[in-house]
Amino acid sequence: MLPGLYDVWPNLMLASGIGLLCWALMRRGPHTWSRRRPEADASIEPPHGSPSIASEVHRRKMELEDAIMRWEVRMHDMTRDVSGELETKISVMQRLILMAHEQQEQLSQLLARCEQVPSLRIPDVRASVKPLSVPAANATPDDHKSIPDSRTTI
Repeated sequence: MLPGLYDVWPNLMLASGIGLLCWALMRRGPHTWSRRRPEADASIEPPHGSPSIASEVHRRKMELEDAIMRWEVRMHDMTRDVSGELETKISVMQRLILMAHEQQEQLSQLLARCEQVPSLRIPDVRASVKPLSVPAANATPDDHKSIPDSRTTI
């Protein structure tokens, strides 16, 4: 083999790598070499008055941001309204509970006064009530002869 070929091989690989890199950069074009901000692209209007894609994207982004802000304002308003209604209902319920406690206290005082006066005492109806007799489960119809049958008496 040729001994001089191995000495040139690394230099040949370096030159081909640099050539490949130059070809790739030239293929992309000069518009991608610098980093521009999207706001700068959105402000540039193309010729003939037709909107560019960047300006359309920027316009839609602004519309969405406005819609989100309107939605957020509506949510805050609705939250304020709902919390106001809940606070009103809570205060009404607290007043009703307070009124119920006052009525309970008045009724217990009236009941205590009624028990002090003998003529106003409420009779205990539980003592005067007789328990009902329940027939046994194995009772025969003859056990109930004392009850008159409405069909036989005329």
